[in-house]
Amino acid sequence: MRILKLVVGVAVLAIIGPFATSIEAQNGQVVGQVTDAQTGASLGDVQVYLVGAGIGALTRQNGRYLLLNVPVGSYELTAERIGLATVTQQITVGLGETVEANLTMESMALNLDALIVTGTAGGSQARATGTAVAQVDMSAVMEVGQAGSIQDLLNANVSGLNMSSGPGNVGTGSAIKIRGLGSVTLGSGPLIYVDGVRIDNNQNARIGTSNMRGGAVSRLNDLNPEEIESVEVIKGPAAATLYGTEASAGVIQITTKRGTLGAPQWDIMVKQGASYLSDAVERWPAVYDKSTTPCTNCVLLPTGVREFEVLKSEIALGHGIPFTTGHDQAYKIGVQGGTDLLTYYLSGQVDRNEGFVDWNYQDKYSARVNLEVTPSEELSVRTNMGFIRSQTSFNGGGPFPNEFVSSIYWGTPAAMEDPRRRGWNWTPPWAVASVDVEENIDRFIGSMTIRHNPLPWLIQQVTGGADFGSVISGRMYPRSPLGSSDFMGAANLGRSESLHRQVSQANVDYGATATFELPFLGTDSETSFGAQYYVKSTHEFGATGDQFPAPGPGTVSSAAVKSGFEDFIENKTFGVYLQEQLSWNNRLFLTGAVRGDDNSAFGDNFNFVVYPKVSASWVLSEESFFNFGLFNDLRLRTAWGRAGRQPDVFAARRLYAPITAHGDQPGLTTDALGNQDLKPEVGEELEVGFDASLLDNRVSLGFTYYNKDTKDAIIAKPVAPSSGFAGVQLVNAGLLNNKGIELEARGSLIRTEGLEWNLGFNYATNSSEVVDLGGLPTISMFGRKHKEGLPISSVFVQNVISAEFDGSGNIINDVCEATPEQGGGTVSCSQAQDVYRGPSTPTWFGSFNTEIRLGSSIRLFALVDYSGGYTKISGDLAASHLLFQNSRQILERQDPRLAAMSEIVGNWLQGGVIEGGLAKLREVSLNYTIADGLASLIGSAGGTITVSARNLATLWMAQSGTFGRREIDVELTRQWTSGNEAGPYHQTSMPPESSVALTFRLRY
Repeated sequence: MRILKLVVGVAVLAIIGPFATSIEAQNGQVVGQVTDAQTGASLGDVQVYLVGAGIGALTRQNGRYLLLNVPVGSYELTAERIGLATVTQQITVGLGETVEANLTMESMALNLDALIVTGTAGGSQARATGTAVAQVDMSAVMEVGQAGSIQDLLNANVSGLNMSSGPGNVGTGSAIKIRGLGSVTLGSGPLIYVDGVRIDNNQNARIGTSNMRGGAVSRLNDLNPEEIESVEVIKGPAAATLYGTEASAGVIQITTKRGTLGAPQWDIMVKQGASYLSDAVERWPAVYDKSTTPCTNCVLLPTGVREFEVLKSEIALGHGIPFTTGHDQAYKIGVQGGTDLLTYYLSGQVDRNEGFVDWNYQDKYSARVNLEVTPSEELSVRTNMGFIRSQTSFNGGGPFPNEFVSSIYWGTPAAMEDPRRRGWNWTPPWAVASVDVEENIDRFIGSMTIRHNPLPWLIQQVTGGADFGSVISGRMYPRSPLGSSDFMGAANLGRSESLHRQVSQANVDYGATATFELPFLGTDSETSFGAQYYVKSTHEFGATGDQFPAPGPGTVSSAAVKSGFEDFIENKTFGVYLQEQLSWNNRLFLTGAVRGDDNSAFGDNFNFVVYPKVSASWVLSEESFFNFGLFNDLRLRTAWGRAGRQPDVFAARRLYAPITAHGDQPGLTTDALGNQDLKPEVGEELEVGFDASLLDNRVSLGFTYYNKDTKDAIIAKPVAPSSGFAGVQLVNAGLLNNKGIELEARGSLIRTEGLEWNLGFNYATNSSEVVDLGGLPTISMFGRKHKEGLPISSVFVQNVISAEFDGSGNIINDVCEATPEQGGGTVSCSQAQDVYRGPSTPTWFGSFNTEIRLGSSIRLFALVDYSGGYTKISGDLAASHLLFQNSRQILERQDPRLAAMSEIVGNWLQGGVIEGGLAKLREVSLNYTIADGLASLIGSAGGTITVSARNLATLWMAQSGTFGRREIDVELTRQWTSGNEAGPYHQTSMPPESSVALTFRLRY
């Protein structure tokens, strides 16, 4: 990098050299330091610039800045940073003069003047919005050492957003839910925009051509957190009206980093770390059988059962365990700078993340070029371009992902007697490792925004952009010399699966905002109009080949039996909106808006949907009568609004399937009945709340209560056989409800020059209800139901309340919970039916963090997140007790309730019902700001060193019903089918990985 800077410098000097002496003689410079007004601590990353001069710089970690080559004259010196109050100072620079200007900035617990991206051309100040909009300064989050994917970072920093962690495989992800589940057939994922471009947010993207390859992935996690400046989360229909159809589940707005005024500033990041499975040997339970035959590494217990632990046996046999320590590394270089005419930000990054098994890793490359040209005060053109390429290797042997995990839970000592298995019940890890499962991604997200102020009172803006993604994934089983008698049956004859998925999303948005001062005392009007066009197309084609001619790997073309498929899906939306906002003295705001949408997935008999909104915000603390010394700021807000969720692309269409008819002629048969009246689900929400800062701006509070109805909920209705069609028809028949509260608090307990202690806390609740199914029957799924009067996706399994053993060890006096249809109360377990056991998603959740600053160089950070109030079904636990019966508790008949489940009540899922609830020490970091003297030794203008650790410990876990079996990590989840974001069932899931990392950040 130094060589590059030297070459550029020589070239510049060659051009301007003859004039440099005379120019510099007439110019001066400005130097100074920016500090915290209360603590005196130095403030880094503050943008300091001379208004109108095109000269600026970022402060170093010691708060120092330097503005060179400043022409003679008077200027307004300005300092800005998110979370701090902007300050200005008038200065005059003379011939060859060095002006020293030190600035102090106030921390703002609540920034009511922060600009919010709202869907309108001019945006809006926070004080004017009647809804709760969460803002995350991603640069600050990364600065204190928080790690993980974008999903992880949002989950820890946004109240009301809940995400169950996916499996511990590198490259997997989970579904995001904002304010609960809002649908029984459609997904609950929010819309996601990056720099004004709506991107692919497939929350159940599958790896390979079948639906289980190590868990689902999230396209949101393709993005690089290092490139992101800030994130805004618009939480519900009341806030998302201007985004229309598909926005009822919320909107996430991502803004990537932009250029800054001043000379080029280079930043370098190097990270080295390790990922591992904590307590890798002891976390797994022992397995048992009733045989008394001696076997290697088995223990015969006095009760006549054998005990065996497969991992300890592998160690004793000298084979070791399949879990290892993965090496994580990342390297980034970026540069930013610019003038009043052009600002730029460029970056490139390489990541290599390895899981705690050898066959799971990800190589990722990302690059970004953001430019903004401002030829005049009335016109600016901004382009944002990001490219992502990644290659991820997963494990995928057998019919389930992570199948060797099942081999630990579901093994038996008898499996030790098979020398090929060495105690592993199903697919052992060495067989899993032979299967090649990969996902390769190329993705480009680009946008251009033209902002124009043709008149002092008018702003107009047009944004156009696209997200082009190509995903090639596949799975290959080599042919085994043992053929179908090997661990994976017919697949061991050789199989290759390949899937190519191309997703193109493009949108063009136009918006205009006119601002007028009305002839009423202190009243302003802001009128906004906009139109949006969006199109998404998905092209999938794949092939499968079976039976390779010789042992070893192969391809589809080398297989004896081949098959293929191809699908193309396209969806389009056109919408317009109109919004009027009135403000009185910049304190009281009233907003009304309406949006109309047409979508290609609507039924032929339904053409247009309208979404209205009203909101109010009152900055009460700025009224003359407000005299409460405790409060610095107090804002009251409320909003009501609607937004939608469109049907699936072909849900309204009558479909026919191709067949081979008589005489080998092509023909058609009935497939899906369709529904010409099908329309979108409509989310309608009321929210009220307040935001406050108090105790001399040392504490901020935010509170929101929301009540959201999903009307015209789309439900699958059984089709009458007489129609000639089979299956179901989707109809608008349901009514769902979600309600809850969101509480956020941040405070500074101690603020001195040598010590600062900050705390952050958020807590949210959500209770849901299926209010009405439109006369349709209860919707039943695997271990759960959508039933009127109960939470959405409730867990339903039989419940054995009590039982006893008689003198001969037989079950007597068995009592099970009765259903309401059986009259309630209890019944004999022989008559037991599925009963309500609890909600499947958390009803309360949140996080707590603390940060301590020592002196000007050291910061300590810790984060704990938690959730509870829900029910899970562990397939590993249930199958161990009741399906395979390899637990000590069931074999030794230690608990009559468990015995009753096995002998009287038939559904084996009941053996895995556990209470969901946990608190985890999610993040710990130590950040050190490099002293100037030390940084100068390596030619740096400053930097930081951060040591961070993630998923260190489980602090609390609420469980019951394990019957003495080892605790199950209730955080584990897997989406088994598309849209199954609330499934309570999990099995064979990789535990979450733990990680440590050392990160160096240097600036030049």
